[in-house]
Amino acid sequence: MDNVLKKGGYFFLAFVLAVLAVRGVRMLGNGANEMFRPAVGKNIGVKSRFEQIKLTRKNEKGEILNLIARKARIKPGKIEMEDVKAVFTTNGQKPLTIVAKEGEIEDGSENAVFRGDVRVESTKPFVLETERLDWIAESRLLSTDEKIKFHSDKTLIFGKGIRINVDSQNVTILSSVNAYFN
Repeated sequence: MDNVLKKGGYFFLAFVLAVLAVRGVRMLGNGANEMFRPAVGKNIGVKSRFEQIKLTRKNEKGEILNLIARKARIKPGKIEMEDVKAVFTTNGQKPLTIVAKEGEIEDGSENAVFRGDVRVESTKPFVLETERLDWIAESRLLSTDEKIKFHSDKTLIFGKGIRINVDSQNVTILSSVNAYFN
């Protein structure tokens, strides 16, 4: 009798696994995206909000991005973050650090927007302060049209709008420039 139960139990287990396998294939056949997409307005699905995230990325050129955020939400085509710190290290140069209250990275293009008490620091040394800063990945450009404060040990510059080429480290302040030198 025990052998019959064992065989019956194994048969039942095999049946359940087969049903799950077919159901899983059917779910994947409908698109894996659908399986992992959270249901709108319901508390089911894969978690799309995270706390204390850290992302490290290195590309084929040896450029490194370390991104830390207190909170992140994954949405279609983008990741929204709170209390963001991004550290870029490019071509063996000293790191460039961006700190902001909020950030958003577009999926695919890797363009990013940083908002709210944005602070950029370099070991050159310089510090840039503004309310919004855009990262345009393809041209490797940091830019804003907002008011800026740009300072170093002996220089203080106020202006409106700035463009920083990360590779050449050329800085262009667009308008309303007031500069003070010590």
